[in-house]
Amino acid sequence: MEGKGEVWKKASDVRALLNDSSICVMILEPCFGRGTMSTLVEVLSAITGRQLTVDDLMEIGARSNAMARAFNCREGLTRAEDVLPRRFGEEFASGGSAGQAIGAADMDRMLDEFYAAAGWSPDGVPTRATLTRLGLAPVADRLEGLAKPAAPTS
Repeated sequence: MEGKGEVWKKASDVRALLNDSSICVMILEPCFGRGTMSTLVEVLSAITGRQLTVDDLMEIGARSNAMARAFNCREGLTRAEDVLPRRFGEEFASGGSAGQAIGAADMDRMLDEFYAAAGWSPDGVPTRATLTRLGLAPVADRLEGLAKPAAPTS
């Protein structure tokens, strides 16, 4: 499971970019084929009239995810809500993942990796530095005014 958090973060940014661009992910590869990011650069550059790069597109996705996460944090969501369905903790009976499961320790490690790759705190809150880098400094101001979640009492 090690290293999956960073891959998960990149895939999440691409998905956010596609959603924000109103590009259906289900037709992306059939229409554009492999090498999709370079094709997206060409298409979105033509649509916007700006010469974009793959890095620009990834930043757009990261900005969208940071904004969505900031909204969720403002509404009270925490790391505790970043869970997979219970069935993922049970071993798969067949297929390429037969005998595998994602345990709580695996999920915690992936969240730690994802949050670090995204520039979020260990609690899953986008940091001021990340929000500022993404042009979202006013969002950081709003998040700082929120009460910190209480520590769990176990």
